[in-house]
Amino acid sequence: MFFSSWSIDALAKKLSADERLMAWIPPRRIPFARLERRTADAVVQLPGRPAQPVPTELLPLLELVDGRRTLGDLAGELALPVGGTESLLRELVRRRWVTWRLEVPSGARPERELRAVLERVGDAGLRERVLEPL
Repeated sequence: MFFSSWSIDALAKKLSADERLMAWIPPRRIPFARLERRTADAVVQLPGRPAQPVPTELLPLLELVDGRRTLGDLAGELALPVGGTESLLRELVRRRWVTWRLEVPSGARPERELRAVLERVGDAGLRERVLEPL
């Protein structure tokens, strides 16, 4: 059975509403957000906008967000509680420097791409539930 990309995108959007699932979805920096380290500080440069200073408490997380590490991985590397890391991550999303949602790459078989992401969910019950529609 083949699924159209729009239907898989709609399913991914619906699944993203589950906060428990988002703990397993790696956030990534927006591709056009350039992080520039300076001697005493850092800024994010977005096209057509003035450089935005990065608050000290957000910088370590912003440097680690790479689209591969989950919330738990990031919290562990920063030696912070997951809840505190999530709050910082949400601030990065609010500033539009980072995106944190379930995304499916375009392709001939988008359901396979979505399945591959969902099969990495570490909670067996949650993994089974989110894989069921596929």
